[in-house]
Amino acid sequence: MKKICLLVCVMGISISNLFATTFSKANSLGQTLYYRTINSSSVYVTKPTSGTYDFTGTVVIPSYVYYSGTTYTVTRVAANAFSGCTGITEFELPYSIEQLYAGAFAGCTGLTFIDLPSSLEKINGSFVDCTNLQYVSMPSGLKSIIGNAFENCTSLEYLEIPASVSKIEGKAFVGAGLSSFNVASGSTHYRVLNDGALVSYNGDTLIAYPPATSATSYNLTGPYHIIGMGAFYNNNILQQVVLGDNVEQILTSAFEGCESLTNATLGENIYNIGTKAFYNCISLNTLIIRATTPPEIASNSFTNVPLTCQIFVPCASQNAYHSNSTFIHYPNIEGLFDYDIDIRVNDETRGRVDILTEPTCEYPELLLEAVPFAGYKFVRWSDNCPDAMRSIDVEGDINLTAYFTAQTNGIDDIEKQDVLISTTNKSIVINMSQSQKVGIYNIQGQIVYEGQEKNLTLPIKEGVYLVKINGMRGKTVVVF
Repeated sequence: MKKICLLVCVMGISISNLFATTFSKANSLGQTLYYRTINSSSVYVTKPTSGTYDFTGTVVIPSYVYYSGTTYTVTRVAANAFSGCTGITEFELPYSIEQLYAGAFAGCTGLTFIDLPSSLEKINGSFVDCTNLQYVSMPSGLKSIIGNAFENCTSLEYLEIPASVSKIEGKAFVGAGLSSFNVASGSTHYRVLNDGALVSYNGDTLIAYPPATSATSYNLTGPYHIIGMGAFYNNNILQQVVLGDNVEQILTSAFEGCESLTNATLGENIYNIGTKAFYNCISLNTLIIRATTPPEIASNSFTNVPLTCQIFVPCASQNAYHSNSTFIHYPNIEGLFDYDIDIRVNDETRGRVDILTEPTCEYPELLLEAVPFAGYKFVRWSDNCPDAMRSIDVEGDINLTAYFTAQTNGIDDIEKQDVLISTTNKSIVINMSQSQKVGIYNIQGQIVYEGQEKNLTLPIKEGVYLVKINGMRGKTVVVF
């Protein structure tokens, strides 16, 4: 009995397909259209049994069609039904239409506008390559815009998404002429950011970035956790993208085909990078990932990203990224010394701060020098350190201000003193008109020599040194 039941079920599916009927009927303009039955009461418009429609001008699709004793409701337009019909300039669609399938009007380059009926609930890749389509009247009952619905509709510069739409796929607008998205008031599903990007109403997901924006860089801040499927797909204008620390996932094909993208920064909470997320980003040369734990990465997420791409990761995570199954193929993985360093002066007319050495993962030291301008002198740092030149072990964010004040006790610049400083034969040579206090420091800020001298020849190793006379503004010298 079980075998018989299985056979009947399988036969039931096959019989349903076998009984689908294709027939043709002329419309009110005398144009012959082809239909295929869906069930006993409805049909969809399909392409001719051979060739394509060669209509020009307006095409009328009726609400009902009578065939073999039955009146059928026309509820759909089949995949590729009018694909490549370049002579058609207008479609009159009946209010019975509920769905438009992939490629239904693809390549109808003569089409400049279309009024979609209020009964329509789903658009699925229907207007691909309609390059002259400028206006689409969207019905208030529309629910889904999926697939590549308006791909390469380069003349479509404005489109209002009805409040009823609850499902949109990012690839739906690839290559369209939209520099900003627009959503009808009252929507509880989507909204638009100031930069024109389409996001979920709850602020969780960036759905799509406007494909025709002229911006070459994008910095996403705010509460967004997800970069949606195909959100930036095939965007060839974007060169740099920075995703905030709230972004946790980058979904399938999010940046696929972004051939101009050279720099990408991913925040510290990214944990998943989906299939083809950066596929064919052939110009990507710098990738910064701030997450201490390497994210889960699909095997083809970075396919065709150059192996010369420089990847920067947190200092303590270099080994983990080197052994990652994706990044193991990328030799240029370096540590990212990722602290905010904010160094300022109290008055930019009085002095400046020179950063003599930047901290790195291997040498996490910051060497600073507060340099007063003529007529001014250094007083102190904001943490009350009195040393104009100082070395700091960087273990977190740094915020420092150097304070300067007017000089009241003479010249404060050794270039204006009677002092001659030179280097020769791996030595620093100092000649002065009178004995003065001499201080010599290495590039790490450590004291190398200190004493009271008039003339000094100090043999020293190769390197960069800072010479100070009487603690005043130093002069940097290089010993070869």
